[in-house]
Amino acid sequence: MKVLGIIAEYNPFHNGHLYHLRQAVALAGAQAVVAVISGAVTQRGEPAFADKWSRARMAVDNGVDLVLELPFAFACNSAEEFARGGVCLLKRLGCVTDMAFGCESEPDRLIEAARVSALRDEEFSQRLRRALNEGLAYPAARSRALLETGGLLSGAGASGLQEALRAPNDILAVEYVRQLQLQEASIRPWGIRRTGSGYHSLQTGTALASAAAIRRAISRLQAQGLPSTDAGSAAKPEAAALSEDILRAVPKATLAVLEELLQQGGLWRPQDSLRLDAMLLSQLRRLGPPGLRQLQGCSEGLEYRLWKALPYAESAEQLLSLSSCARYSTARMRRLLCAALMDFDGKTWGNIKESADKGLLYGRVLGIGNKGAQLLRCIRSQKRREEERSAAQRDSLSESVPLLLSNLNRELTKEQKRFVKGETAACADGGCAAFAALRLDVRAADLCRTARAADIYSGSDFVRSPYVADAPGMVEASGKNENSIKTTGFLRQSGI
Repeated sequence: MKVLGIIAEYNPFHNGHLYHLRQAVALAGAQAVVAVISGAVTQRGEPAFADKWSRARMAVDNGVDLVLELPFAFACNSAEEFARGGVCLLKRLGCVTDMAFGCESEPDRLIEAARVSALRDEEFSQRLRRALNEGLAYPAARSRALLETGGLLSGAGASGLQEALRAPNDILAVEYVRQLQLQEASIRPWGIRRTGSGYHSLQTGTALASAAAIRRAISRLQAQGLPSTDAGSAAKPEAAALSEDILRAVPKATLAVLEELLQQGGLWRPQDSLRLDAMLLSQLRRLGPPGLRQLQGCSEGLEYRLWKALPYAESAEQLLSLSSCARYSTARMRRLLCAALMDFDGKTWGNIKESADKGLLYGRVLGIGNKGAQLLRCIRSQKRREEERSAAQRDSLSESVPLLLSNLNRELTKEQKRFVKGETAACADGGCAAFAALRLDVRAADLCRTARAADIYSGSDFVRSPYVADAPGMVEASGKNENSIKTTGFLRQSGI
């Protein structure tokens, strides 16, 4: 079976995503689709507009067959590490044959340049360091290093390509192909050229509006529907009809989820950011320069840059405005702030990255679609092959990490659960690095719910279960329709 892999955020899933999905399936001739999506926090270091379970539901209801969570440690990271984690997870599943991504530039040229740079990785790294030392911002430096290494800095269209490679979609596209090459994954890449509004465009009124434009339009409706209240109030938004611009920009399946979340106050709101800012600024003052220095992503004296700006900032946005510059992009600084809020230090990141490089990265199941049973059986076969390794090979793996996770209460040992919940400092049952990543996933979701003034329990990773589409082959508990019961039976039947 040909299985297509997609790494995305779906924040939220819109018509552009649907176009990309359909084009990719047709181009690759795929019979099933696996999507790896970010969890509670996006790659830019911002809370997701909708929770990961709701975004998985959007993906499944729009045709994705299996949705897995990209661990926070990779999801809220640079483009290189975002791609590393996503490709590592798709590779470990053992059934993904193709991978598709969106891009601004001509796909074939982009893929070839990325492959050459991966084959000449040491040369690429040297050229990147040289460009950074010349004072170029990271996206511009990386773009130039890629084109120089790939031999594309001259010739027709070179200047346009160099400019395009600074766009978010192209930056990620390059990293996906590089990681496929570096990790020696037997997965064929496919590039789908973007149509409609640009990544950063806030223009609405079109069927292919960007996710940023859709989020902004909904946020305006939320603000109009909110009663006058202070930031600490738990009041929920009044019912507000989605505007014609939003209706035009998202598929019907997405619309149903958005309307439900809007009615329930389940989408990220302006006052949620105020609460999160208060938590963040307090944490930064507590850490001070010594603590900031230990954070993942903090280097070159960034702790002092943040510390000097902190007394003058009343919000995270003000702090970013005061501390960002050409060398340090807003996205990088925002991820650093997120690391501070999460107590995510460089040592933990190093251990997680080393574990992933060994192929020990779990897949957290968020949603199961129409062909989920077929996919899970395919993954089960891969799991059995791993278990049939020789004793010598198994001994070389210092950690035992599950391939898929769907019910943390059932699948983790007592000690592992205590560690993931933050009740203990170390995991006695082994797999510390991988479970440290899971601990961050759980913490990120809990922090976002805290900022939303929502109870932790009902949205906890230890309580929520994957969304399962109602389709033939899905297991129902006798006389009950609870999604959690359906999911448990379905996964058990599939042997996961």
